[in-house]
Amino acid sequence: MCKYIVRIGFVGFIVFMFTSCALVNNIQGLKRDVMASINYNENKKLNTIQMQKQLQLYKQNFSYDKVAQLNYINFDSSMGQTGLWIPMKFIETVGGGVYFLNSLNYDKPPIVFVHGAGGNPREWTTIVQELENDFQIIVVSYASGMRLSQSSQVIYEALSFLIDKYKFEYMPIVAHSMGGLVMKDVLSHMTEKELQVVQKFVTISTPWNGDKLATRSSTLDYSLPYWVDMRPNSLFLKELNSKNIPKSVKHYLFFGYKGKLTLTAGINNDGVISLNSQLKQERQDNAYKVFGYNETHVSILRSQELINNIHQIVVEK
Repeated sequence: MCKYIVRIGFVGFIVFMFTSCALVNNIQGLKRDVMASINYNENKKLNTIQMQKQLQLYKQNFSYDKVAQLNYINFDSSMGQTGLWIPMKFIETVGGGVYFLNSLNYDKPPIVFVHGAGGNPREWTTIVQELENDFQIIVVSYASGMRLSQSSQVIYEALSFLIDKYKFEYMPIVAHSMGGLVMKDVLSHMTEKELQVVQKFVTISTPWNGDKLATRSSTLDYSLPYWVDMRPNSLFLKELNSKNIPKSVKHYLFFGYKGKLTLTAGINNDGVISLNSQLKQERQDNAYKVFGYNETHVSILRSQELINNIHQIVVEK
């Protein structure tokens, strides 16, 4: 009975948060979407079947080859929150995808930007404005509340399609926060030829050892999908960190340290992610270079020092 009350209370909390959202037409519909995104089956076989169905729909609605500006409605911050809290609603109504911000110009090498949990492509606005003269900007929009392996499979297939179709020879990747975990998993799917195209992998404020906030879901008898993978020492993170980034790709690890004491990130953090998680030893040892910034988890994306460093890194093949 207590677990049932907690479950209903959680759904009610999400309903409260999103009743003012433009995507939500009625409370009953929102409840359905929340329940569809949460895995309630204790039976592992049923869970596997459910994840396969979700992945199939995810792939079906994910766009590969479209042009959109940063003011595109699907890049709004409310869409990013929908993708986090009710990811199946995002997949069904938004879809997500890999987008060119301008028509393809072969004189400019492409560079890929990937947001983190609850994020959206507009978070890259400052960096995009600095780099768009020299690069073909590509942004990724995805349902960040899904299991990380599901998102990585969808994004990998999209990038592989673009590399093959446009014969890209150089395509560095820049990822923020949880996006770094997703994209490291993407690299594990790539062929050697595709890895030689990527060449540079920049991660910013990535929680390599997860986020303690995700462990709070252990008080419930279910989890939002991404919580399962974001718990410190989760199976996903153990497997992810057990593999080094291939030598054909140089990893540049960026971290922030301008944070105050928090219950989940401790004393040393960027306001959201602890330094211990950002600077997991295995990832430092495997990184080509490590850069630190006196910035928060959010302000780091507007740091001129960071932007200058990214430009210097990616401009050289």
